[in-house]
Amino acid sequence: MRVKTEQKKKLRRDFGLRVRQLRELNELSVKKMAEMLHIDRVSLLRHEAGQWLPEYPILQRISDIFNVSMDWLLFNKGPMFYNQKELEAKAAAAEKHDCMKSLKEEYRELLEYMEKYPVLRYELLLQFQKFLREQQGQQTPAVEKKEEG
Repeated sequence: MRVKTEQKKKLRRDFGLRVRQLRELNELSVKKMAEMLHIDRVSLLRHEAGQWLPEYPILQRISDIFNVSMDWLLFNKGPMFYNQKELEAKAAAAEKHDCMKSLKEEYRELLEYMEKYPVLRYELLLQFQKFLREQQGQQTPAVEKKEEG
């Protein structure tokens, strides 16, 4: 019986830490976050202090408003955000966009077409490989002639 009580305390404490982390991450005051969740400020403080576990509707509001996973919120399992992969993909796309800005216009245009039409990308890669093989083939005899002479 004591084990269950300790587990409950730990669950409440850990939940409170994650709620506080979420509030601080979003730079919200206790008052503002409580308003967003439709609870009073004291209730939010009790949740953060690990004194209370919220009822399901409050958990659902936290999850929906902040787009966090219930598994993360309650048990610290899995990614914090539902769309973490989507956010990472957007960050990668933004980075790619920044890189594209530095390229010449004709290179950007070519890369855009290659993304749009995979067949074009495939054909260009085949032609490039063929070009490289030809270049290596032309250089090899020249090296051999120098060695012979």
